Amino acid sequence: SPAGSAHREGRLSSRLHSQSAGTVGCSASKAEQSGQPAARRMAAAAAATDDRAASGSAEPGPIDDGPPLRIPLLVKDGTFLPSPATRALLVDIGGPPKLHAVCTRFYELAFQDRVLRRFMFDDDGAEAHGLRLSDWIAEKMGDPGRRWTRTRPPHARQRSHWRAWNSPRREAHKRGDHFKLDDCRVWMRIMFLAAREHGLHDHPAFWDWYIRFIGHFVRVYERSAPPFAAESAAWSADATAVAEYMRDGWKMRDILGLSFHEASAAIDGR
Repeated sequence: SPAGSAHREGRLSSRLHSQSAGTVGCSASKAEQSGQPAARRMAAAAAATDDRAASGSAEPGPIDDGPPLRIPLLVKDGTFLPSPATRALLVDIGGPPKLHAVCTRFYELAFQDRVLRRFMFDDDGAEAHGLRLSDWIAEKMGDPGRRWTRTRPPHARQRSHWRAWNSPRREAHKRGDHFKLDDCRVWMRIMFLAAREHGLHDHPAFWDWYIRFIGHFVRVYERSAPPFAAESAAWSADATAVAEYMRDGWKMRDILGLSFHEASAAIDGR
């Protein structure tokens, strides 16, 4: 509820008052509300992302004005760093158990998606997949348990990506191909849908940070994907679009096969 959201925001704000520099006072989650930047703005944002990433000094994605409490992404020499602010944010949303619930739901949806399910190579279920992903996110936020590092072998993410690209469930002519823009957009949309189903969109500081966090890391999969993070979050709020996706057999026909420029133009034309 708005009152509950305001209460959480006030509680977190007092906790982070001396921790989070550079907060911005403006309207809540405008990044998601607009979600449909002009193609030229998206292209410019993608170029700016590359420039900032090359200098190791900033976060990617076309982010407009943020919520009353904006928690910065910290990137130093190309490495993402947790902060006291993100540690406090993790506690405020419910800690690693909340992330585990969200990521388990993501995989429940992903196993049904016509695109993402072809990348799956392990059969240990949504809960186990979700635990690995949530451990990674929690550690990026600064979870002191560092379960990802303690339980996963070195370079586990890189090996998992290679196995996904070469999954025997993929079409033979696509096997070995890296993730494409449309794959990443599907992934982001379902990530935001899972988080929304667990109420995390009602936490303005987290939701704003999460859009930028996802936009930052999706670049690892496809360099042109970060500008679509806000649109993906907005899609998760569109009950009609989500229902149509499920009726279509868990296939996002509106984005599959589109190049960056085609995808930008499609958003421009809405």
